[in-house]
Amino acid sequence: MRFLVRGVKNKAVHVLSVLLSTCILCTIFTLPPTVSSASGQEELVDIKAHWAEDVIRKWVNQGLAKGYGDGQFGPNISITRAEFVTLLNRIFGYEKTSEKSFPDVKAGAWYASEIAKAYKAGIIAGDNNGNMNPEVVISRQEAAVMLTRAFLLAGEHPDDALKYSDLDQIAEWALDSVGIMTKQGYVSGRPGNLFAPQGNLSRSEAVKMIDNVMGELINTEGTYTRVFPGNIVISSPGVTLKDTYIAGDLYLTEGLGSNTMQLIGVEVKGRAIIAGGNETKIHLSDTLIEQDVLVLGEEGETTITVEGLTEVGTVIANGDILLSEQDLVGEGFKSISLAGTTAGKEVVLKGDFDEIAVEAPQSNVMLETGMIGSLVVNKEAAGIKLSAEDSTVIESLILYAEAEVTGGNSIKHAIIASGGVKMDQKPEKVTISEGGQAIAYHSGQGSAQSQLTPRPTLKPTSTQKPTSKPPSSAGDPPAQRPTVVPIPTKDPTAVPTSTQIPTTKPTQTQVPTTKPTSTQVPTT
Repeated sequence: MRFLVRGVKNKAVHVLSVLLSTCILCTIFTLPPTVSSASGQEELVDIKAHWAEDVIRKWVNQGLAKGYGDGQFGPNISITRAEFVTLLNRIFGYEKTSEKSFPDVKAGAWYASEIAKAYKAGIIAGDNNGNMNPEVVISRQEAAVMLTRAFLLAGEHPDDALKYSDLDQIAEWALDSVGIMTKQGYVSGRPGNLFAPQGNLSRSEAVKMIDNVMGELINTEGTYTRVFPGNIVISSPGVTLKDTYIAGDLYLTEGLGSNTMQLIGVEVKGRAIIAGGNETKIHLSDTLIEQDVLVLGEEGETTITVEGLTEVGTVIANGDILLSEQDLVGEGFKSISLAGTTAGKEVVLKGDFDEIAVEAPQSNVMLETGMIGSLVVNKEAAGIKLSAEDSTVIESLILYAEAEVTGGNSIKHAIIASGGVKMDQKPEKVTISEGGQAIAYHSGQGSAQSQLTPRPTLKPTSTQKPTSKPPSSAGDPPAQRPTVVPIPTKDPTAVPTSTQIPTTKPTQTQVPTTKPTSTQVPTT
């Protein structure tokens, strides 16, 4: 695997935010429609005057949901687990599938591929018996957990976010998800201060709940210039964002494929979550991303190029990635975290970084040029091989794990907090900290003089942990993904109608649905 950073950044006055704000205030356009033609659109008679009419029409127009072909959408019909994940799959454009089989998912079932996609993406895990229960009606707490996984929601929530009168009925595995969804304003419960965790979710409720988190979806090519008040999901190739302000998070999905997406004069107040892989290329020009950039791709390389006044937060890499800086006058890439979810990465860095944190074991990290403030090898990154050319300057190298270091004539200070450290060049200063052992030198430098000092206070950049999920004998999803907290949208989940019908038809293909069991399966 490879992780490459090119270019050396130049420092400049931080005027990016001012320029972006000026562009946005002067130029705000309406988002182009997402439906190419009105012909063929089904007229849905049963959603007229329904509380969810607007959001249902939005979803139908974008091809995310469908009626039954007879003018009926069935807004009050309950939705199954398989149907719910199908909606999420459509938003994110998932294509990769898991090869894992489940006893209750037949190969010929309409939802078989949808379950395989959702499992691969880490949205569902199955119950303690290894079943997915695809035809069981989904509960509200199950939906909350799936959404926190799909959109990588995480973070602390205040106690008052869980002051529902039926709090004792919320499963322990769903508490965090319900709390986060409530705090972010994505759900608000039902009348009587009830969350109704085991209550069935209707089709209209499902669309509204997902839409609250999703914000806006761009699934047609074109150039978009506008202000987005919440999150935005981009699932189509050929999209350019220009002079755009995003108040929440930016999700770039697998749907981009092996194409190039451009962000020109964009300000993102939240984080950028890039599905990555598939040789996707992201070009950032005069763009500000205030929070972290999470790259999740496992297969294929993701390229991110920055230029001009671009500044981004910490890049957390979980797959093959190439970072390139060109004609840069802003901060560019400030710090890099090589996450521990994928071992054996090959990392090539060319540039100036305040901090590099390595958590992936057995990595090959090559520093070819640039100034590194601190390079921290976490204890989880045992077996790392670090090579540095003479033109690279490392102010502080902190090793919490066994490592082999070659080259590096310009390592100012090495702090050793582990045994099994090998070097072929002696740093200007060596400190053997608590838990550390003398360095074994390759080229006759001798053993470093032990100098017992307190353990360094500098900690490696931590990788975000996945959101919690219910216990499952099916095991963890195959791809752990870091979590992210978006800037909340303000629309709460609307109050459902009083009639709940515990059966439903799939939104994509009409197949008979089974009657749900009397006890909801507390899994996602």
